[in-house]
Amino acid sequence: MNGMMREGSRRSREVGGDSSYPIFVGKFDCTHLSAQRTHHFFVDEDCTEIDDLFFGHPDWASLVEKALKDELSELKQLSQTRYLIGVLLGEVGNGGTDQWFDSCGHFAIETVEALRLIRADKTADKLAELGAMFPGSRPSKDEEVRSEQLTQLLDTSEAFRVGVEDFDKWLMGEMVSGDDFVFGDDDVIDLFAQYEVRAQAFAGN
Repeated sequence: MNGMMREGSRRSREVGGDSSYPIFVGKFDCTHLSAQRTHHFFVDEDCTEIDDLFFGHPDWASLVEKALKDELSELKQLSQTRYLIGVLLGEVGNGGTDQWFDSCGHFAIETVEALRLIRADKTADKLAELGAMFPGSRPSKDEEVRSEQLTQLLDTSEAFRVGVEDFDKWLMGEMVSGDDFVFGDDDVIDLFAQYEVRAQAFAGN
């Protein structure tokens, strides 16, 4: 996999909360090593940044409440994007891309649009390709139906299984040797931070 190489200390990052829906309020837990998903790592300095941008942001709890009420579309674009990107990072980091599809696949198209908005185009392309493998070219909005679709794909489609594993590594990083990790070409955290600056500057004009 092509991507960026990072060096230094790494710790896996898991998110507390109900895995059935992305609530992720508060500090992002950087202290627990995941035995099952050892490639889900961030550099230590990202720990604080992802808290500031997403799960520890003052608006995060209200964004979650809006999403639970299916009122995400009522939010301003920056807030919608913060939620969609944060949940993608949180779900994939906590349980992988398959967990994200199970919990948040109803936001698949919106999340691809959010990734393009922050200029993470390669990440958007990969996620869109996976979403297009679902019946009707998108995951169902119905949670039970979507879960059945996901199970069917994981059971029958090698292309989907390989794609999910590749997206895990692309977004969260893969250890290649010692303290060296390879990440996808898009630094989604940094790209969101840059987008936030642009959005706030535009709003201030």
